[in-house]
Amino acid sequence: MAKCVSLFVAYSGFHRRESKKSAMPTVYVLGAGASHGYDQSPTGVRPPLAAGLFEAYGSLEISGDLLVKVGWIVNYVRDRFDVPVEKFATFRLDAEEFMTGVEDEVREFLDRFAHKRDELPPDEILRGFEATAAYDQTLFLFTHILNEIGNGPTSNLYTQLVHRFDVDDTIITFNWDTLLDRALNESSTWQCDDGYHVRFSSIFDDGWRLPERPRKNIPMLLKLHGSTNWLTRYVSWDMRSGRRAMHVSDPKTVILSFSVATDRSVDDVLERGYPLYKPSMRQTHGKVVPIEHGMLRPLCFVRGTRPFPTFDARFRAGYEPFTYFYSPLDPNDEVPTSPLIVAPVKNKAYDDFAEVLEPIWDEAARRIAEASHIRVIGFSFPRTDVRARRLFTPVGHKRTVEVIDPHPQRAASVLRELTGTDVAVTCSTLSELVRS
Repeated sequence: MAKCVSLFVAYSGFHRRESKKSAMPTVYVLGAGASHGYDQSPTGVRPPLAAGLFEAYGSLEISGDLLVKVGWIVNYVRDRFDVPVEKFATFRLDAEEFMTGVEDEVREFLDRFAHKRDELPPDEILRGFEATAAYDQTLFLFTHILNEIGNGPTSNLYTQLVHRFDVDDTIITFNWDTLLDRALNESSTWQCDDGYHVRFSSIFDDGWRLPERPRKNIPMLLKLHGSTNWLTRYVSWDMRSGRRAMHVSDPKTVILSFSVATDRSVDDVLERGYPLYKPSMRQTHGKVVPIEHGMLRPLCFVRGTRPFPTFDARFRAGYEPFTYFYSPLDPNDEVPTSPLIVAPVKNKAYDDFAEVLEPIWDEAARRIAEASHIRVIGFSFPRTDVRARRLFTPVGHKRTVEVIDPHPQRAASVLRELTGTDVAVTCSTLSELVRS
């Protein structure tokens, strides 16, 4: 195990608005390994890595909760992986591998549906709808998993890390969870209104409010793959175009959609295991429109201690800030919302949320290029994350690059190749770093 060496001064000025700027800004780059160290969840489950998302679900009480909708995923896993319905909680597969397979099938089906709709047999159409619904439902499931695990005490590790941040420092993360967000919000002057480099149209803080005016001299949290507490009007698949599209309010238009129902009660589920899920039709008002510039109107969820309107009245009390059981309805259209997160697929669809994410990626690239010190914590540079690798390029000034990881060889090797800089392996865990 590498000895943990402190290579910079831990500034305390971050907590004072009048603090002076650091002469040596640091960029922290966080992967799933950083949040995986959170061991304070009342669930007893740690935030999972990609390979453990489904396993985490099976370990949580929500795996027996009928309001956590998994019917389409259950059917998909049964039909594609030959896993019986009652054994779904034991399903194990890397999240990226699973979602990539679902997306490939969805795109193939939608292409056939657009060009040969009248020739497709009913069972193929149902199978295609099953895949499209499973794709959307899985993103909600991942959000449920992270919110349940994060619904506990504020992370001690992240709080200690926050105490090291200076006003010029930047935190770049590929994680969807909100553990660091909470630590920043509770232990510093950071706030979501201007701390994400996102201009939200509204913020839910026990009721909708407008964002406050941006401030200067605050550290920035750049979430390159979105966040479970960032919301937008419900995004799904448009059967006509084969693209992702948004549901908007329209009382004159009826949307027919597939849903999955069960004829068992909660008591039956607890006694006999998973119910038999049955496809059914659902009728709602609204329409599906392509996502164009200006349509996203991103929202941010901070706190919901009092009952608020949700889809199918699925509000549930008892959630800590930045976490929720089900997200509030859009404040303008009063339509369902969905988390603004990038699906874990090989070819990530950044274009779906380009209006929000492109400025964040541009800012991340700029700050990494200007940084004098880069700390990479728990990010292994997956081969499929090509865009993440492009952030790290040689620069014309001297800087230090540091890796904190229990298995640092891969990250260190990739960083040396990308930056042309010597890379120091100084700690094996975030815990070691904050103790140094």
